[in-house]
Amino acid sequence: MSKVDVWFDTRAAQLPSLHGYVLYAALCRVQPAIHTAEGVGVHTVHGERVGPRRIAPVRGARLGLRLPAEALPLALPLAHRQLDLDGCVVQLGTFEVAPLRPARSLSTWMATIKNATEEGAFVDAVEHQLAALGVAATVEVGPRKVQRIAGKAVVGFALRLHHLSEDDSLLLQAEGVGGRRRMGCGVLRASSVHPPEQA
Repeated sequence: MSKVDVWFDTRAAQLPSLHGYVLYAALCRVQPAIHTAEGVGVHTVHGERVGPRRIAPVRGARLGLRLPAEALPLALPLAHRQLDLDGCVVQLGTFEVAPLRPARSLSTWMATIKNATEEGAFVDAVEHQLAALGVAATVEVGPRKVQRIAGKAVVGFALRLHHLSEDDSLLLQAEGVGGRRRMGCGVLRASSVHPPEQA
């Protein structure tokens, strides 16, 4: 399944620091078809902490979707729309469609794997998933994170994967790591543009 990234120009004064779930909910309110579409992942907005549970987007930060190329029409109604993320207003502008590109290192601000709530178990679970895909990588785990999803506390970790071949990099970007990719978890990007220490 060929996938692409759709990046939206994004304006927001502040956002919830862990905004994956509320972002997904806001996107579905504007475009309900996202809820049932297969293979959709959400790129959260990179920001710097400005207060309790709040971040301000860094310069040039954008909101994005990763989705199958044939599902691209799902993203079109989001252009120039306004989203409400727990009282934080996010204004979307025009969008750009970009193919996945290989990178030697990939990262995600948070990955969640069922029953892997401690670092050692999480590393084992990541390595098991990589082996199942036939991928060789060096695993680097960042801070432990807790995000509330539908009223439940969900535990995950920031994650970087290094020393990837071009084919493995593209495969991992298409497949992701762990679950809840609609909520921004496990969606891998070139680590230089999405450091896992994101607030």
